[in-house]
Amino acid sequence: MSQSDDAEATARAVLDAVVSLNKVFNEKVSTLSGGLDRLMSGINQLSGNVDTFHTNMIAKISQLTEAHSRLTEAHNKLTEAHNELRTSVFSKLDRVQGTIELVKEDINVNFASSYTAVSNARSGREETENLAQIVYAMQRQYKLLAAQLEELRKDRLDGQRPDEKR
Repeated sequence: MSQSDDAEATARAVLDAVVSLNKVFNEKVSTLSGGLDRLMSGINQLSGNVDTFHTNMIAKISQLTEAHSRLTEAHNKLTEAHNELRTSVFSKLDRVQGTIELVKEDINVNFASSYTAVSNARSGREETENLAQIVYAMQRQYKLLAAQLEELRKDRLDGQRPDEKR
């Protein structure tokens, strides 16, 4: 074999090696291309998911903002109602306190009137008792005088003649 045969064999071997390497390279590129396609598909899907997530988050933020506005409005209404209730309760308490003061004054006046009435009743009872004692004393004097008068009449009649009797 000659040098040219050796060179040709070497060139064929190199060419076979290059073809074999090219085949392996093409398989690897094909595999990488498939992986790259799957990666790009995954990135596109992830991008779609991120867009969907972003849209959902914007919708949720909008809902939360609306809910916050409603809660703020409700809180303001409750605060206003609380203030009105407090004002109303204190107003009613003031009226009740005024009524209680009037009742106290009325009770004091009634106690004074009752005391005066009781005092007058006691005074009237004492006057009645005093008057009763005077009447009783006068009755005794009347009975005594009536008895004495009767005695005098008897004496007078006894001292008169029988035809002088009336």
